[in-house]
Amino acid sequence: MSHQNAITTFFNHVTQLDSPAPLSLFKKELLSDIYQRLQIYQDNIRGAFHEALKSAYPATYSILGDAHWQRVLLENVDSFTTGAIDINLFGHELPIWLRNFLDSNKQLQPYYYLVELAKLEWSVHQAHFVADDPEFNFENFSLLEQLSPEASRLVSSHSLSLHTSQLPLEQIWRERNAPPNIHSSGKPPQVYCVYRKTRFQVDVCCLNSEQTIIIEAAINRLSFSATIENLNQYSCDIAKLLFGLFEKRILCGISNLVD
Repeated sequence: MSHQNAITTFFNHVTQLDSPAPLSLFKKELLSDIYQRLQIYQDNIRGAFHEALKSAYPATYSILGDAHWQRVLLENVDSFTTGAIDINLFGHELPIWLRNFLDSNKQLQPYYYLVELAKLEWSVHQAHFVADDPEFNFENFSLLEQLSPEASRLVSSHSLSLHTSQLPLEQIWRERNAPPNIHSSGKPPQVYCVYRKTRFQVDVCCLNSEQTIIIEAAINRLSFSATIENLNQYSCDIAKLLFGLFEKRILCGISNLVD
């Protein structure tokens, strides 16, 4: 094996935590010492992934508790680090790990709502790393009346994601605690919107029916006329609704339908 290939093999095994150490690359008399040194490198990498997940899921971590959190990570992290290029974007599988962990620990069933919370938190975390939206010039807001409704559409923020749940996800996310009536049934589903309100601040808000129709139309690239038609069943001030969504940067532009 060439020197370059040996180095590549070595670093691949160091960063792939579920792979055995490449001890064949070293002299037998050095194996014990080399193994311990490799473990130090791998433990450092493992710790970095653990901290990245804690940073991405602060509310889920806080509610689940460190002991259960460490069990979830211990069972999954090593096998999912292979090919993880950007540590900031590592961990989208955690809701699946969490569901499997709760399924196998029936005494923890009251925590099952954390699966939905984790999905919301991943969207919040990911929103920090998407491309910046173009600045919307509010002077162009008056152009809505001049555009052809059939040939134009609203543009949603790159950071935008929607979550529908019967749980009070926004409250749990903000307070990092579940209300006493978390498992009460019969509540209508609520639509939650994750969006980046400033360059470095991501927020979550509840949407009413009219706001949901407008945002879903923007996501699905529907014409402005189709959006208005979908709102006809409601008595609402469309201009006021649109202004509020642009002000929050949930919507970020107006475009030709073909763009």
